[in-house]
Amino acid sequence: MSGNLNISKYVPNTNFKNINFGLPTKKAANAGVGAESVAESATPAVAGVWKKWLAYILAIVICLFVILIFIHYTITPVFQLHPGGSGFIRVPGFDDGALYWQSSKVSDIMNSKTVVASLYQNYSFTLDIFITDPMQFSKAPRILFCRTTSPPTTGASALSLLPGSSSTLTSILPVYNIAVALTPDTNDLIVSVLSADNNMENILLSNVPVQTPFRLGVVLMEKALEVYVNGNLMKTRAFASAPMAVLGNFYPPQGDNTTIAKVENLHIWPRVLTPSEIRAATPAVSSAASFNAPPPKTGASCSTNPTSH
Repeated sequence: MSGNLNISKYVPNTNFKNINFGLPTKKAANAGVGAESVAESATPAVAGVWKKWLAYILAIVICLFVILIFIHYTITPVFQLHPGGSGFIRVPGFDDGALYWQSSKVSDIMNSKTVVASLYQNYSFTLDIFITDPMQFSKAPRILFCRTTSPPTTGASALSLLPGSSSTLTSILPVYNIAVALTPDTNDLIVSVLSADNNMENILLSNVPVQTPFRLGVVLMEKALEVYVNGNLMKTRAFASAPMAVLGNFYPPQGDNTTIAKVENLHIWPRVLTPSEIRAATPAVSSAASFNAPPPKTGASCSTNPTSH
């Protein structure tokens, strides 16, 4: 009997060479590794597509920006750099003005601390005014705001300067660049510039609002003065001569006049503003409550439609 036993003849139709006992082959193992590699390589490929698209979009944006800049400076304004300025794409952060007196607690402003320290003409400002009691009459104009080399005189000291029963601004304020005052016995408002010839160049606004905040806008140019109320141009005055070169401090109401009116939000620009810029000036007009003003001691009428003379 032979020592080798062939069992294949006892198990019919069986090919032992093709039997897989469950052990992985090298080919199958390599196939699995390949599938994982394809999945991993797909992520960088997608990221690369997105980077290309972002690069295309960025290039288009840059090209459009360059074209808009070219149009802005050669054809027509595109970017609106100042509120109310020309252009239709608003760009914040370019306000060249400075804001003072943002609360009811106001004090004198040194000229050197302002954006118009070297300007006595070709500048603009807006100022919120709240007239609390216009019935406190005087024999002299009641100064609410001014730019001068010395504080304005009020009260008994002012009356001692009067050459008679009435006075003008120059009697109580000999030298000034700009002055805003109520007339002695009405709620008419004077906006005055002192010329190089020592003459008063006045604009008179009749019946300005009382017990209601309003915004006064002033554009002081070399040859003219513009006055606005709540963004509306009230009157323009042409000068006979240029303004006097007065570089003084800015003063709010002084002495007795502090009980007549309050001021807030003095916004000054070192240039001539357009009417649309005056209308769009920021911040918004102060509310009556923000002035923290006491009620009037006497009955004061209220008007909301000042007129100019």
